Amino acid sequence: MQQASTVVKKDTDPQDDDGSGGGNGGGGASSVKITGYTPQKPIWGDVIEITGESFAAKVEDVEVWFPGMYTQGNEAKGEVLEASPTKLKVRTRYNTEQRDGYEYPTANSATSSIVVKVKGKTEYSTEQHYIQYKAVPFINAGNGVRPETGGTGAMIWPGEKFQVIGKGFGVTKTEGILKINGVEAVIDSVWGNEPQVFGEGSTNMMATFPLAVAKPQPGGVQGQQDYTVEYSRNGRSYVRKMRGHAMPLITISGNTLKGLYNNTDHITDFTITGENLYPTEIQFRSITAGGPNFTVAVTGAGLGAKSVTASVPLALMFPHGGRQYGVRLYEPTMDQGFSLNTVIYVTPN
Repeated sequence: MQQASTVVKKDTDPQDDDGSGGGNGGGGASSVKITGYTPQKPIWGDVIEITGESFAAKVEDVEVWFPGMYTQGNEAKGEVLEASPTKLKVRTRYNTEQRDGYEYPTANSATSSIVVKVKGKTEYSTEQHYIQYKAVPFINAGNGVRPETGGTGAMIWPGEKFQVIGKGFGVTKTEGILKINGVEAVIDSVWGNEPQVFGEGSTNMMATFPLAVAKPQPGGVQGQQDYTVEYSRNGRSYVRKMRGHAMPLITISGNTLKGLYNNTDHITDFTITGENLYPTEIQFRSITAGGPNFTVAVTGAGLGAKSVTASVPLALMFPHGGRQYGVRLYEPTMDQGFSLNTVIYVTPN
């Protein structure tokens, strides 16, 4: 809790002396004094508790300002919620403006002093030490969300890295949470800092667009999709809408699977060719009643991949001879499967 405070004469009042401040009616010597405040690092718009001496017993008899670099006069005036002679609860001023249908913080600085003025007294008290504010997160309009290598107006493909530009992001990549359509995106890095404007926080971050939020397009048509980008930090969230690419439909031109295996075969590598081979698994689904199913990982899968490899699991062949299996590519995060139009037959023992 901050301690020292200063009593300042009315002729240096931070609010223009237009008769609307406290001080009307004269009043003798003032003993108004600030002794501290909590929390130590609030966010603009938060409620803080100010302790001191000779405050007012009624809300209407006390005024509080938080003047800083970009908060002067009435722009800095707080909302007094509760009052007593030794304690005040005040909501700090959170100034915003509307641009492009979104709310942006404005006229807030990273620091402010505290000024308490009591009705009928000719002096007020100001906290000597400045409050250091945490940042209010927001995302820029226009190019606020864009591909890693793309400029303004470029759209993001599911699964690729993208950049978010704004203010109030975490100073480390683990301090905030970024979600696309409610699915958390992995934040790879954060950088940039402008503490002099909106409080401590980064201005840029790089993340990976989650495949799970994308919808496949029927017939292989390249389409677009609406996405909601939400960033949360310090108990505040900021939401922005954007348009991006939808998931293109996968195409498969062939594979090197054999149609017949016997129980003496070893695990056999095979190749699948096509376009946009992003699924990460191969499923062997038993066509024979009561047969077990098997799943193996795919090597080389990803957006734009044209060739991937996998293997036939040895467990599929022994001791389960005499069975037939259908084979398909599968992506678990999207619950999507694509048949390879292949049926393999394992010879009986």
